[in-house]
Amino acid sequence: MKKTHNYTQADILGELTPREKVVESIKSDHDTRRRFGKLKPEQQENIITFLSGERGLEVLLDSFFQKIFNPMENKDRICSLLSALIGQEVEDFTMLPREGNPMYEKGSLVIMDILVRLKDGSFVDVEMQKIGYRFPSQRSTCYASDLVMRQYNALRAEHGDEFSYDMIRPVNIIVIIESASKEFSETGSYIHRRQVSYSSGIKFPDSVNICYITLDSFRKSIQNINEPLDKWLAFFTYKEPKEIISLVNKYPEFFQLYHEISEFRRNPKEAITMYSEALAVLDHNTELFMIKEAHQEIEELKLEKDTLLQEKDSIRQENDALQQENDSLQQEKDALQQKLAKYEAKYGKL
Repeated sequence: MKKTHNYTQADILGELTPREKVVESIKSDHDTRRRFGKLKPEQQENIITFLSGERGLEVLLDSFFQKIFNPMENKDRICSLLSALIGQEVEDFTMLPREGNPMYEKGSLVIMDILVRLKDGSFVDVEMQKIGYRFPSQRSTCYASDLVMRQYNALRAEHGDEFSYDMIRPVNIIVIIESASKEFSETGSYIHRRQVSYSSGIKFPDSVNICYITLDSFRKSIQNINEPLDKWLAFFTYKEPKEIISLVNKYPEFFQLYHEISEFRRNPKEAITMYSEALAVLDHNTELFMIKEAHQEIEELKLEKDTLLQEKDSIRQENDALQQENDSLQQEKDALQQKLAKYEAKYGKL
């Protein structure tokens, strides 16, 4: 029988600290006060409520994520996360560096990125995006192709003439998006797995598996946390104490993660430094992204305007041609009427 737990908010997030004391500790250090002052009001409120124990932390910010998912110290956590994401048990992995030409855009909105090779040789690339990029399918296909070729080149170098294509192991691309783009949000689903089929019904093992997970859709649609993947998505998105307490009491394995997160409360300077640095990069990249998106929208509007003008010119030309044809017909009609008038004047009306 599964052991029941009754963790409280104080157990998970630590004893509450008066907000006044938190603000006082922030102001007591010049550098901390300076960094805090550069935050937006909403961000200041988020850090105060976290440091006071009233609210959880944004664990998906890269600096905090790397802290609690350090592969050297917490390999089992990443194994658990990867197992939930790809739907099969992951017992071990090797962290891989990015190689070759970077495929990530300048001003990237990637919050965190994990690239690993599993024991069976397959690759798993997990990417967290703040805002969903345009053309997600094309973008993910490029990443997958890059990893397939990386694996192919390594196998060819290792096995030489003995290389066979059946040595190629699957590449798993998992993109987790905080704010989904229109094509995802309209479906009402939060998991979107690519499926490949052939018109004849023939089946081949697919070497590329792509999955998109939209967290905003998850929050809107989820009712009960039952699946291993759902509990991780809840951990990524839950920040309110009531939600966190419910999750930890149902899945006590998260207790240690929240305990480590709460340790940041002991050192406001470190927490604010990490928080402000992560947000500074993210805000800057968000601004670049928005500017790029605005330029794209302007170009699309210009193209649409040019197309409409061309259509308008075409319609005007057609109207001019019709008007000329009408004028010609009118001239012919006038000429006939003149002939008829002359005839009737000479011979009488018909």
